[in-house]
Amino acid sequence: AFTAACRRSTTAYLDAHLMVSDPVKYAMPMIKAGADGITFHVETVENPAHVARLIRSLGAKHVGITCDPETPVELLYPALDDVDLVLIMSVKPGFSGQKFKPEVLPKCEAVKKRLRPNQRLQIDGGVAPDTITSAKNAGVDWFVVASAIFDTKDRGAAIATLRGKIR
Repeated sequence: AFTAACRRSTTAYLDAHLMVSDPVKYAMPMIKAGADGITFHVETVENPAHVARLIRSLGAKHVGITCDPETPVELLYPALDDVDLVLIMSVKPGFSGQKFKPEVLPKCEAVKKRLRPNQRLQIDGGVAPDTITSAKNAGVDWFVVASAIFDTKDRGAAIATLRGKIR
């Protein structure tokens, strides 16, 4: 219902980050609700390349794959040919406001070397003015930011600061 409500009020790109044990089960309802992209966790599936192809066949415009901070990055590699986006979690998924784990930056560097020019590398968790530059330097293209924006009084200034750090 939330995704459908968002779709009715915006033409913005909507990515459904499915932190569930059966992402294929939830992909179609999210696509029907208006999600453009579906991102799933490598830890939740047995064959990530197959799952990526299935999600694309359901009509997802973009497919992404995610790994948690403690997951070996090599588990992503079999699916790289079948995804548009790789998301490296820089915190344990679950709640906002966690501290960025810099130990994921070598994972970002390793993945970035394997991506085609049309694929994107994204990071999520603890991204803030003091962490965004190191993530950018590790090859990250897109940044998921919550607390560093929403926990401030001047959100516009927070966004400008973040943008300035990666320019």
